[in-house]
Amino acid sequence: MKLGFWTILILVLTQLTSCVHSYVKNENYIIAYDALPPQKSDTLKVTHTECTECNDLYILEGKLTISSILDSAKKYSSAKDIKVCGIFPIDLIDVNSRNYKPEPKFTVIGKVVTIDTANGIGPVPVFFVEEWFESK
Repeated sequence: MKLGFWTILILVLTQLTSCVHSYVKNENYIIAYDALPPQKSDTLKVTHTECTECNDLYILEGKLTISSILDSAKKYSSAKDIKVCGIFPIDLIDVNSRNYKPEPKFTVIGKVVTIDTANGIGPVPVFFVEEWFESK
């Protein structure tokens, strides 16, 4: 009888913890987001593919706005790759996570807060997600 109780309790706790998402909560990104002048948020349809890095997404639809306070003259490694932070569940695109979903599509709403140049692929816009949902 006790073994059944513990088994059920472990299953319930596992289910509850697998529903918790992880986010990129970098203080520098939050400060950069708060420092942006008022601007309209961009709405993008994006996907994650195995060829992109951990928190990178590939833009399928939408126009990315680069604020004039950022160095918009830089040539990005790709016009379609962005790095995400803020309120986006990166566990859904992390192959090591139990929440991973292969080839998901998302709609993300947010703003470019900085340009990441400290990576192996070149300058990439960092997109601070304010809101997201899964798309088809």
